[in-house]
This record gives sequence, C-alpha cells and structure tokens, in this order.
Amino acid sequence: MKALQIFLITCTFVFFPFFLSAEEKTESSIHVGVAENQYDHIEKILKDFKIPYTMVKYRDLEKESLYSQFDVLFIPCGAEPPLTSSVNIMSRGTHLEGVTLNDQYYKIDMDQTGKYLRKFIENGGSAYFSDFSFRYLQNAFSPFSFFKDFPYIGLAGPLKIEPKGELFSFMQGSLNIEMSHLGWVVPSEVRSSEALLSAQCDTPLGEKTAPIASLLNRHEGVALFTSYHNDNDPFGIMRYFVMRIVYARYIIKADNYVKRWEQTPLSVLVDESLTGETFRQYRIKVKKGGSYLYFHPEGGNWQLDIFDSKGSFLFTKENINKEFSHYIDSKIEADAYVKIIPLDKDRFHIYTITTASGFRIFPYYLRIFLGSIGIILLFLYLRFLKRQRFKGRVREYEQKETQE
Repeated sequence: MKALQIFLITCTFVFFPFFLSAEEKTESSIHVGVAENQYDHIEKILKDFKIPYTMVKYRDLEKESLYSQFDVLFIPCGAEPPLTSSVNIMSRGTHLEGVTLNDQYYKIDMDQTGKYLRKFIENGGSAYFSDFSFRYLQNAFSPFSFFKDFPYIGLAGPLKIEPKGELFSFMQGSLNIEMSHLGWVVPSEVRSSEALLSAQCDTPLGEKTAPIASLLNRHEGVALFTSYHNDNDPFGIMRYFVMRIVYARYIIKADNYVKRWEQTPLSVLVDESLTGETFRQYRIKVKKGGSYLYFHPEGGNWQLDIFDSKGSFLFTKENINKEFSHYIDSKIEADAYVKIIPLDKDRFHIYTITTASGFRIFPYYLRIFLGSIGIILLFLYLRFLKRQRFKGRVREYEQKETQE
C-alpha cells in the first residue's frame, strides 16, 4: 500500500503540470506609469500608440505603495524637478546677490527608491530608463561601469549605431542618428545584459565603443536602458523600446508557447499595427535544417508573407486570425524576411512573431518521455523491493519452523 502511494504521488508531480495551461493571461489591462520628466517626453509616443498611462510625481517614486499600482514604469531622462523651480535667485538690477534653495525643493531617497525598483522588476515588472535616469537603475542593480568613472561624456552630433539582438530584427541594419545634446551618458559596460545598440562614440577621452541601449532580464521582470531618446524618432527605435517594455507579458507568453514544444526560441518580437501602416517587415534567423515561425495575433485579420535573404518569395498565408505556425526549410543558416499585413481597417492590434529551432512533436514530449522512463524505473524498483520483503518474510518463517 505504501509503495502504491509513492508511485501515485510521483505520477502526480511528473504529469500534472503538463495538463495545466501554460498560457499567461494577457487579457487584463496593463497599467503604465510615466514619471514626470524634463527631457524625454515618451508620453507623446504612448499617445500615438494608443497606450493609456498615468503620470507619476517625482516625490512618489520613493513610496513603496506606488509600485503595486503599475505593471510598467517609464522613468525617462530628467525625472527630477527642474533646477529653476528649486532655487530662489536674489538680484538687484543686473547684480546677482544670492541663490538659495526654496521651500519646495525636495530630493527623494535614491537608495530606498532603488530597493523598491529592484523588487518591482524582479517580481515581474517592466521598467524603462533613459540617459540621465540611469541613476535609478544603478541604485537598483549596479549594472553600469563608465570610462574614467564618469558617465556624462557623450558629444552632440551624428552617431552611427549598430542594432543588435531583437532590435536588429526590428530595425534590419545600421543607422545614423543625431545626439542632440552634450553630456549624454556613455557606459563602458552594462553587466548581465543584452546589448541592443552599439556605437563608436566621440568623447573628450577619444572614440569609445559603447553599448548605448541594453536589455536587462532580472528574475521575472525586465529593464531597458537607452542613452538615445527622441519623441519624434523617425527610425522606429523608440517604437521597439515602448513595445518591448509595455508588452513584455506577450513576449513571455510567446516564449513559453515555444518551450511547450520543447523547442529553443531564437527570437521573439512584439509589435502592433498603427494607423496609416500597410505592412511591417522583420528580419529573422533560420537555422541550418530549418526553423519554425510562430505568429500570435491578439485580434484582427492578417496576411503573412515570407521571403529569403535575396527577396525571393517563399510563402504566403491570408486571413490569419488566430495562432499560426509555419516550418521554414533551409540547408544553411540564413536570414529571412517576414512581412505582416493587416487586412482589417481596425488598427492597434498586438501580435508576436517567434522563431524556434528543434523538433515539434507534441507539447512537453521530451519531459513526458523522460518522466515516463523515470516512473517505469521507479515502478520496477518498488516491485523489486516488494519481492525482497516477501523473500525476507519467507526466510523468517522457515527459520521459525526450523527452530520449532
């Protein structure tokens, strides 16, 4: 009886998780907070993308209760009171007599704020930090190192950038951007992160190679830092930043969907259709031997086209209104292009595009197979123990008979 109980408990622990839904709930609304700031007015981009948000006062960033109200936080460059509103300037005519802090000046406890941000992100929150607001992220995780231990060495002017990782798929090539002000933040290193933008930066210390945008995965959450910000960004860089942070839960959902099939995710992108757009195109990596492409729309009706690296047509599918997968065969490792075309007049539908390598048989096939072998071995072991106990009892009985 005890052996049977052990066997049933083991079966429950091995197989029960596979019958639970692995789909994360993405239907609930996403609560977005934006810290009041002076320089990076990312709220303009959120308005363009029809993403609701709530402005957060600077003083409230040190309140623990704030972080339970939001799923996503934007702490943009200049998230602090402007200096002009914090001082009293005393003068007579053109003669400056003195400068003092006024009664309304307030500086939050950055150490305490860093602890709250760390907890917020590690527990599944998403957060965006740009340029001067790196201090908030530094207080939370200490990921930054700087040339000569000084952050503010970026010079104004044109800058050639190289998109990497997910952003490379989103942008599809190097770009020339404009850094509009002196003293922007140039990290020498962002530890335990994925570089999104790399650049050769002109600085007073000479030309420096720097990761000017990085993605930091921390436990269940994610943070994004960028030195570049522009609320009139013509390249789509800011679009990627916003989509990646606001819709992080969709990335997790798509990633876990691939892992259900015991496959390895190669890339996961999230985007939405905007007013006036007739299509969006992305670059994906196809492994030697082939890769799977997954398209997960959250509403709408779509057409999906696939082209090889030379632009030759490979595949098309119309009227997609639910999860769709397609196998892309390839004899070599190569790039391919995916074109997503909205067929409805309605816009602002979210979708994810995932590529993955590995066999696709049935969900959790490998773990179920290995778990089954383990259970069979356990069953045989319990049977063996049972026989040994039975033999032991027979010997005891024979010994008693002999003694009598």
